[in-house]
Amino acid sequence: MKVTCPYSTTPTDLAADVNPCLRIEDIPESTVSLVITAQNVLTGKFHWIVYNIPVTDTIDEDFSSGVEATNDFNQRKFRSPDLQAGETELLFSVYALSDVLHIGGNKNGHDIRRALYRYMIDVAEVVYFTDPLTPVLHPHDPFDMYDLPPGLHD
Repeated sequence: MKVTCPYSTTPTDLAADVNPCLRIEDIPESTVSLVITAQNVLTGKFHWIVYNIPVTDTIDEDFSSGVEATNDFNQRKFRSPDLQAGETELLFSVYALSDVLHIGGNKNGHDIRRALYRYMIDVAEVVYFTDPLTPVLHPHDPFDMYDLPPGLHD
């Protein structure tokens, strides 16, 4: 699976807390739902968590499908990085799951990450730069951070 972030979001959109557009390629056929997280590269804070997204290859700006979990700013929406504080990079992770997440209540990014492990088929990541640089794929294998059984993601 591969995710890219075509540049269409302007600094005005970011100031208005509008998520950037994402394109997802090579989604595994067995995927039932998607999860998207956006985490600040420097602080680790979750800016956006959406789960139970119907399978799609496009996440448009101001996306509103799926269930939004509570971010680290106590909001259930995309929160733009604070450009004045030097927050310039967000790591967007897109998870392909074999089922929807059956969880309730007020969940946050850490809750969602814990819940998705048993259903995770694939994951792709892209770093979104809030300045006019071209976004690049995150250089590591995202599976390296998970303690997955051998052969699960081969």
